[in-house]
Amino acid sequence: MKTASLEQNRGISVPPEPAAFRLGEVDVFPGSGQVSGPDGTRQLDPKVMEVLLRMAAAGGEVVTRETLMADVWEGLVVSDFALSRCIYQLRKTLGRVAGTKESPIETLPKRGYRLIWPVSESAELPAARRTIRWSLFWVMTVVLLMVAVFTAWLAKDPPVDATSRPAIAVMPFKDLTRAGDLGYFGDGIATALQTELGHITEIDVIARSSSFYFSGRQASVEEIGAALDVAYLLEGSVNSEEESVQITAALVDVADGRQVWAQTFVGVAGQSFTAQQDIAVQIAGYLDVSLGDPRKHGGTTNFKALEAYLRAIDSEDMDLMDFYIDQALAHDPEYAHALVARAFAIYIRLWRGDGSPEHSWAEAKPFLARALEITDELPGAHVLIAGFQILREEYGPAEAALERALEINPSHAWAVVQLSRLMARTGRLQEAVILAGHTVRLDPLNA
Repeated sequence: MKTASLEQNRGISVPPEPAAFRLGEVDVFPGSGQVSGPDGTRQLDPKVMEVLLRMAAAGGEVVTRETLMADVWEGLVVSDFALSRCIYQLRKTLGRVAGTKESPIETLPKRGYRLIWPVSESAELPAARRTIRWSLFWVMTVVLLMVAVFTAWLAKDPPVDATSRPAIAVMPFKDLTRAGDLGYFGDGIATALQTELGHITEIDVIARSSSFYFSGRQASVEEIGAALDVAYLLEGSVNSEEESVQITAALVDVADGRQVWAQTFVGVAGQSFTAQQDIAVQIAGYLDVSLGDPRKHGGTTNFKALEAYLRAIDSEDMDLMDFYIDQALAHDPEYAHALVARAFAIYIRLWRGDGSPEHSWAEAKPFLARALEITDELPGAHVLIAGFQILREEYGPAEAALERALEINPSHAWAVVQLSRLMARTGRLQEAVILAGHTVRLDPLNA
């Protein structure tokens, strides 16, 4: 009560502290930000705790992403990265302290989230912890006032939340053939997996240029994990036997170097092949996150088409790239990624000085349009469209295309880079810098 009178005398209005409650087998203490269960006690970040409180208050009903963004960030300009990261941390932390792999949160695609563990009253926060919190009251008050002053000084518009999320790095798959002639296939499968896993909204996928930095280098799991700041490595190998190609993939927990999942897939010419989709689905299942429908991601089940496409994206010779793209589309005319690759080849030639933006756009547009008719879930197509639009100074449509790309794949480093450059070009420097920071997160070794 003495504290309350001091606050009144100083004109400081402090909202009442939310009451502690129990979520399943976990005690939640909003004031301290702690959650405590049978397997220990952990600390939640303030925004993560706020998300939990909003969902607990919903009484088991679905809370939309839009509602959570509006309630928790109160008008701040934030990206979907922020909320996805909070949901991931809640699932991981609550599961750990409760000693279970059961997720406390249900994801309802295109609707939102629902808390499925029961909410009930909880015991009071232990006295020792409560005493420590009150002794820090004035220190925290001063800190919060300083943060408020600094934020007001920094800019009129509130900053974009750039909080990082747990990340996974897909390493180049080793070529185990005696002849060493499947390097393109190993690199290509790893790149395809980066694309597939990029559709997971709860984690970041490190860009190819950073994860492939370790190709041919001697580095331990711990060293790679520290350099890339990731929780998991996805590594593997490719081999061949007569008419088949064998792909082995393994998920490694960086914290202890333990292999937590592994499987071998076999591809044979003339048979349906879905290894990259199957691997991504199983990784998502292990992480207890949503990948969405991989059939909508623009891939192919035709092994010959996939093989030609992987050769195309591995080639630095533009004529050879065109040749293999033609082969891929000959085997599967509905292969959306190959259609995007055709447009990308046109874009590369434009950057090398071959053609004008108008002529190149007219040439690439039909391929991109056809790819997006097959499926709209193609971040690369949207980024390419934005690239052509930026060259033609169509900044509004370009920004919309980049936002769509990041909605589909929040880890698309090229989309983040392009959006950052676009923000800078249009005078939104603060947002540009923050987005550039996220680029460093996704591509730390190519900053």
